[in-house]
Amino acid sequence: MKIGYVLAIGWLVLFSACTEIVIVAPEDGSQWAEGANVDVIIGFSGSVPVNESTFSASLNGENITPLFTVDPAGATAVLTAIDAGEHALGVSIRSVLGQTVSDLASFEVIPGVAFAAAREIVDEDDLIGGPMARGRPGDYLMANDKIRVIISDVGRDPVGFVAPYGGHIIDADLARGPGEPGNDQFMAMSHMINIEGTFNATDIQVINDGSNGGAAIVRATGLDDSLDYINASQLIQAVGMSIPLSVPASADDMDIPVEIVVDYTLNPADNYVKIKTSVKNIGSGLQGLYYGDYIVGAAGELDQFVPGIGFGEPLARLSLDFIAFRGEGHAKGLAYGYIPTITRDSTAFSETGVMVTSLGQNVVGVLLLGVPPKVQILPGSVFSYERYLVVGEDVASIKDAQLEILGLSTGILQGTVTVAGEPLEGATVAVVNEGGPNDSSYDVLSAFETDEDGRFQGNLTPANYQLMVAKDGYPYDSGTTTPNLTFVTINPGATTEANLSLPETGSLRVTAADVTGAPIPAKASIVGFDPSPPVPNVQSVLGLLELKGSVFDDDRGEGVFGVAKAIFMGMDGDSGEIPIEPGPYEVFVSRGPEYSLFSETIGISAGALTTSQAQIARVID
Repeated sequence: MKIGYVLAIGWLVLFSACTEIVIVAPEDGSQWAEGANVDVIIGFSGSVPVNESTFSASLNGENITPLFTVDPAGATAVLTAIDAGEHALGVSIRSVLGQTVSDLASFEVIPGVAFAAAREIVDEDDLIGGPMARGRPGDYLMANDKIRVIISDVGRDPVGFVAPYGGHIIDADLARGPGEPGNDQFMAMSHMINIEGTFNATDIQVINDGSNGGAAIVRATGLDDSLDYINASQLIQAVGMSIPLSVPASADDMDIPVEIVVDYTLNPADNYVKIKTSVKNIGSGLQGLYYGDYIVGAAGELDQFVPGIGFGEPLARLSLDFIAFRGEGHAKGLAYGYIPTITRDSTAFSETGVMVTSLGQNVVGVLLLGVPPKVQILPGSVFSYERYLVVGEDVASIKDAQLEILGLSTGILQGTVTVAGEPLEGATVAVVNEGGPNDSSYDVLSAFETDEDGRFQGNLTPANYQLMVAKDGYPYDSGTTTPNLTFVTINPGATTEANLSLPETGSLRVTAADVTGAPIPAKASIVGFDPSPPVPNVQSVLGLLELKGSVFDDDRGEGVFGVAKAIFMGMDGDSGEIPIEPGPYEVFVSRGPEYSLFSETIGISAGALTTSQAQIARVID
């Protein structure tokens, strides 16, 4: 008994003297922004080993031990979705004799404070989610109070498409509230290095995680590599133009001696990531470089917009102030933007949903005349260029970011769109000037989308503009086949108010059932002449090529002649109320060749709901 007592006293003295536990982070009394993840770092010292069974942690009295990774030197955890207010963190180590050493720290989470963070993803809670999401543990998250993006880890991605290697942005979304699912609609953006090459990251590091209150920075380093999922030469040949286009031999699947460093920077309160690419010539001779990006932004429910031509997916963009991808359907209220800082001679071409930007060099001259690259890098020298990826709500929010990034003088345009005195949500207010570039009808500069209160607001450079307003299913404000032009003047530092209205429209509800009366999926084609047809905007290139765009979005673009609207009904066989302009129409309801065809003549009146109850029978087994 005497010996046992002495041993117990010895262990107690040893444990008390040699084992300490210290909360390294968060610091006692520190403050954190609401929405920011709180990094917890615990340090151990002493000769008595510590493991998961002897370590414990609590937050405000609740056990959070399972969140920690424990090793002999310390323990770490990331606390997510912490509510605003004061919080108490407690940690302790327990000896085999039941004795404990502990430490306490308090910290405060403050609502409305901007922050930025970057970290490797180890917890699936850091993934964005959504229909286009591809992120996985091991990738890198950059987040602040406005947006979240994911950069792919090193290695080859078998489903990478335009981003088959690590070091590229593969997911992006607005910051969402606790419990709100992510809605990534952005497929990928990857480097265009010498037209047919891209960037292959061999190392990725978090240069600054943002915990110091500054910008979050992730750096990827690597080499150029072939982009074998998509080939620019094949894209160009697929165009099928009557004039010969080709990739210059110096860029046709050529491996070039360069080292590449890419810095991704996200500042607190910004809704954009700066992408700085530095290309070093490690060869012995002069190295020419075509440079830009491959972008697949329209893979989700997104419509493309480029200033000048407007909405649509023409083969080429002859100017490139910015590119916007505006969400429709489930992506409504979400938009992405690509903003180059080099706009002179910057252009783009696209095919099969892939947009290829050529920065600082006209792509038509390169593909048509074989113009050599303007950028020539001396041996041992570095060429750097920057551009930005924006996550916003509509085209106008992308324009706002562009003006902020370039530091241009601005004024504010704001207003309300109404119908019969009531606010109209989801209307498009296009900002144009008559007489656009390359013989087009309009220079389409931006586009607002009204909120639930019918409001729109954004920045424009000081100048005179014209506004056009439309919403699918509503007549134009002119009462004719083209909308009115409303003239506005934007002055520096001033606010201009422009209130617009659309006439009252009608609505249609179509239901589909089989011969037993059971609901059935079907398609309804509403045949008739659209009283408010699309407003096309066509550019001509040397009389050889027509580039087709539109003042309003793709849903108002060219469709089947005589079909005013196509409606698809799900398993409930119910279209719901669909706005449609007043006038006579023919409703056709079908479900493939196995079923009979239903037709009915209807009239749509302003302010009234018209119903069409279709019944179709299976005629082929």
